[in-house]
This record gives sequence, C-alpha cells and structure tokens, in this order.
Amino acid sequence: MIICPSCQQENVDGTQFCEMCGEELPQAAATSSDENLVACPKCAHQNPADNLACEACGAELQAAVTPAVAATDDIFGSLPDSGLAPPLDAPAPDDLPTQAEMESTPFDAALTAPTSAPPAGGDLAPGNVKLVVEQGQTVGAQFVLGDAELLVGREDEDEEIYPDIDLSDQDAGYVHRRHATLSFENGNLSVTHLGGSNKTRVNNKPIADNVPQMVKLGDKIAFGKVVLRLLPV
Repeated sequence: MIICPSCQQENVDGTQFCEMCGEELPQAAATSSDENLVACPKCAHQNPADNLACEACGAELQAAVTPAVAATDDIFGSLPDSGLAPPLDAPAPDDLPTQAEMESTPFDAALTAPTSAPPAGGDLAPGNVKLVVEQGQTVGAQFVLGDAELLVGREDEDEEIYPDIDLSDQDAGYVHRRHATLSFENGNLSVTHLGGSNKTRVNNKPIADNVPQMVKLGDKIAFGKVVLRLLPV
C-alpha cells in the first residue's frame, strides 16, 4: 500500500494520486532516466523530453542547449561586453523624427496618441486543448475540448442526460450525472462544479459550487476520483 503524505490515506500500489485528497503520491514520480527529462524553466518540474508544456505549471518548455554550444561555452566562456553597442531598445538614427516632423505634430495629438494595444485574453480556445486521464479506469484516455461550453458527468438515459465528457467508464460511483461544466471565454478556460458531495478539485483543492474557477495548461482537474490533466492538443 502507498500512504498519502498529505492525508495518510492508504492507496493501492501503483496509484498515481491519492483517492481521498488527490495529492500526487511520491512513489508515482517519473521513473525515466535523467537524460529523458527536461526541467521546466519556470517551476523546475521534471518533464518527459517530448512534452511541449510543463505538466506542473503549463509553462512552455525551452529547447535544451546543444552539446556543441555547451562545449563552446565551457572552453571560451562568455565574451565581455565592449560597451560600444547601443541598448537594444534604442532607436536607430533613421527612426528618429526630424525637426520638421516634431514641429508639425500637434501637442494635443502627441498626448492622446495610443501608446500600446489593450491587453489580450488568453490563448486557450475550443479544439486546441484536451483533458488526459491520469487516474481512472482507463489511464491515458483523452477528451479534446471542442466546444465553447461542455458538460462533464455520467450518462443517464432515463433522465436523458448525455454529457459532452462522459466519465461513466472511468469511475461511475464517484461522478455525478451533472458534475461540472467547462467554459471558454476570451481565450480563457474555467471549470464550474454543479453541486454534489463528490467535489471537483483543481490541483488537489476543492472548488466552490457554481463558482467558475480559471484553469491553465498543466493543471490537474479531478471530478470525484477521476483525475485528468489539461494539455495542449
């Protein structure tokens, strides 16, 4: 048995996440050799070398330094800064306004000209992200989030409930028929728990009923005891 370090729950050997609180179990750490892992530049989490995004925080993984470049750095070191080059953001002489242009620009126009574009939303959209089962009856099963709003739950023909993401085969005893919704808006994705004793958790933390919770790439989302991870398609 594997003892959860967070809540002391006993879990069956091979379980990746605690069945009680969803905490990642220490024995479930990656067993790949070091040369097949890539450290996340943001949170230092070790990821498989073919991952595009960090499994822990969703940050984009940077390409590793090639051996040739590393060897060159070891031999020669970094070249000293001569101090002669202008700052990267300094305008080139041709970009500077002429005296005539400065005199012809109205003062009010200079004050009211926009300085930058308004901040854009996120980059999550239907069709470019998916949920991958990490704990359930079928580990590795994938659900591409293809619609602006999706119902997560368990199919019930008698009640005519047909969820977009049907987890009946994953763990029917702990997934409500109408468990949660996933919604895209302005490039962001949120999950909302629709009520019931088997909670929805984001990164092991239960979320409030009927309150949208923003999620990002790499987050773990648990519906009852079924744990999935949000990844790019």
